[in-house]
Amino acid sequence: MSINRCCLVIFIGLAGCTNAKSVATDYVEADLSGQIDGRDWFYKHAYTDPTIKTPNEDDVVFVFLPYIPKDKCPKSQDDASDHRSIMVAAPQQTKQVKIKAGTQRNLVFQYDDKTGDQVAKSAKKGKIKLLKITADKVVGKLFGRFSDTNWVSGNFTAIVCNSLDLR
Repeated sequence: MSINRCCLVIFIGLAGCTNAKSVATDYVEADLSGQIDGRDWFYKHAYTDPTIKTPNEDDVVFVFLPYIPKDKCPKSQDDASDHRSIMVAAPQQTKQVKIKAGTQRNLVFQYDDKTGDQVAKSAKKGKIKLLKITADKVVGKLFGRFSDTNWVSGNFTAIVCNSLDLR
């Protein structure tokens, strides 16, 4: 086999191995997804949790899960095998807000490490924009990034829960 033909075979083989998800650097127009702990992550359910206190009284906490829980407003984590989740605080207004670690508005990636201990990493940068707010749901888009192995971007719809739903 000639050198050119050999290089072509190696190049094609390597090209076929590069199907890794590219890291988002801004909002993407797709359902919310990304990577948590270096593994692909896709949101399947989101809800607001009014029982979590925030520094700003007008903020609400959004919780994003990779599974559909038994209750639309879960009181605790289901027995799902995937415990990776995202939490972010945002004002209850239709506007864009920047997210940054160490500030009042923060996005947190949560997952279990190899020993089973819960890990939480705050996004170094990001933003959230709520597009539509009704009595029972919130539609918006989110971008957050801690590193190349912990990032998320896309559109979401979250169920609005009240304090009684979560007791």
